[in-house]
Amino acid sequence: MIVDHIFELAKERSSEKRRQLLRRLTDMFFDGDADRNVSERALFEEVVTRATKDLELKDRAAYAEHIADIRAAPQKVILEFAQDEIEVARPILQRSPVLTDEDLKAIAADQSEDHLLAISTRKSLASLVTDVLIERGNRLVLQTLASNEGASFSHRGFGTLIDRAGDDDSLRYQLAQRTDLPDNVGQLLSQQIARQLKHVGRPSRAPSTVLIDRQTAERMLGQLANVMEQREREVRSITDLVAEVREGKTSLERELIILARSDRAFDVATVIQHLTDSDHATVMKTLTSGPLDPMIILFRSLGVDWYAFEEILAMRARRNREPYSLNLEIKNTYTALSPDAANRVLRFLKVRRSVARATPTAVL
Repeated sequence: MIVDHIFELAKERSSEKRRQLLRRLTDMFFDGDADRNVSERALFEEVVTRATKDLELKDRAAYAEHIADIRAAPQKVILEFAQDEIEVARPILQRSPVLTDEDLKAIAADQSEDHLLAISTRKSLASLVTDVLIERGNRLVLQTLASNEGASFSHRGFGTLIDRAGDDDSLRYQLAQRTDLPDNVGQLLSQQIARQLKHVGRPSRAPSTVLIDRQTAERMLGQLANVMEQREREVRSITDLVAEVREGKTSLERELIILARSDRAFDVATVIQHLTDSDHATVMKTLTSGPLDPMIILFRSLGVDWYAFEEILAMRARRNREPYSLNLEIKNTYTALSPDAANRVLRFLKVRRSVARATPTAVL
């Protein structure tokens, strides 16, 4: 019983045995977690909080790794571990779902560079957290943030990143590749890189300043131009975009890839809605959840190639916080279905839905 383990834990003085008992107690407590009442949770948190104070560093680190991914882990222990030595704090700061944005902001405000670096690798970060990381972080923290697709930045944060980039070519290049750059920040970065291009080959008055070579700078400007082009298209009317696709002025695949890489699922659904004469809510649901068969039918009915459809699958995975990897079975199914066959299936499903007055959960 859990109570027996609690008494055993209370009497144990060895750090190693105490860690083993803690781990066993944790596993027992979270096995059938839904059955635990408020009193049992309070007792568990109190016992674990006291027990961890007597653990040696290596044992605290091992226990931190064990509970880092548990959603119902004791909040008090998680907060203490998050501000412990970096060996203990790292897995908690990188992965724990218990930590709120306010927790992370407070921790980032007064912990070490190692703690800031661990926070900067989280799968998602709110701008109120990145604002602090940008203000306090070193070059490695800034580079990690700029390359973290799950990190959100305020306008002030973006501006500070540009200011702090200085002669850091890596940071500037990572910023140039982001698709969420505000227009004014992108223009500022472009001007900064362009100015540096003018100095290529000239001796520097400041020996500590590292000037980038022309090829690197031009590549950075090219990448930034692509990002800014995507930004310009994002503010364009989807109706105009659909019209251009229908008139053959642009390809559907190109537009879908741009939208998917920007995680604009709503706009993807709008495009598909117009081109297939489907219901937007149904298309949106098909894009983001449920089986893949309806998605395959929708996109093949429009003749969308596999390369563009794979970008849609990757967007769907990101929205569901899942890793994406190529599935050959799905690819073979998709490419084997002809657009004509997909259109016949789509027409049949629409007729069936109309006649049967399908519920909102119907596929099409």
